[in-house]
Amino acid sequence: MTATDASGNSTNVSVIVTVVDTTAPVVTAPGNVHAEATAVLTPLAIGEASATDVFGVTVTSDAPSAFSLGSTLVTWTATDANGNSDQATQTVSVVDTTPPALNVPANLALNATSSAGATVTFDASATDLGGTLTAACVPASGSVFPVGTTTVRCTASDSSGNSAEDEFRTTVHGAPNQIVGLIEEIRRMPLSPAAEARLLESLVEALERPRSAIVVCRALRLFAAVLQLQRGRSIPWTSRTN
Repeated sequence: MTATDASGNSTNVSVIVTVVDTTAPVVTAPGNVHAEATAVLTPLAIGEASATDVFGVTVTSDAPSAFSLGSTLVTWTATDANGNSDQATQTVSVVDTTPPALNVPANLALNATSSAGATVTFDASATDLGGTLTAACVPASGSVFPVGTTTVRCTASDSSGNSAEDEFRTTVHGAPNQIVGLIEEIRRMPLSPAAEARLLESLVEALERPRSAIVVCRALRLFAAVLQLQRGRSIPWTSRTN
């Protein structure tokens, strides 16, 4: 730089001009995300932040590769070539509103083993994001079910408070139903007319007098005898007739 007065005298002065960048980039985070969990850790596409600056800018975040249940605060940082930086945040919320998958047996049917009914065992299970859950059923497996039809109700709940319910029916056949089943079986067996008639007569009598233990037992022994004969086994005469 040169300065000159009215008489023509002049002098030179050097001036150093320094240009600096102290302005941070402007970063804009993606919108908040609200999503349903698909696993214990849920992978999500959360978008990308944008940034503007007069120089080149790099954008990074601390987002995990997958998100756990609840809210996660993601911080986006934009840094320009001169080390200036700015930050913006984004909230990612993962919720679990899906009930467990409950599996119960199909309807069951079995014969009574005593006057009280029959002990019934079954498997009921449930699965959720975290794996296998316990299914609670009423009546429980291993209980004695009375003669007749009982509805079993099962439930399962996960850690997020979601629950599932399902039910199935268990039928325990008493003596009359069992005798009817034997009658149907006899009619399908390749018996002589005389043998079939005798068996049916005995079982019909037992069906009409189900409270008579002697009559029922005699009919059942006769049926067992016929089955043994069908298999080519010899049996004492008393077992065939008593």
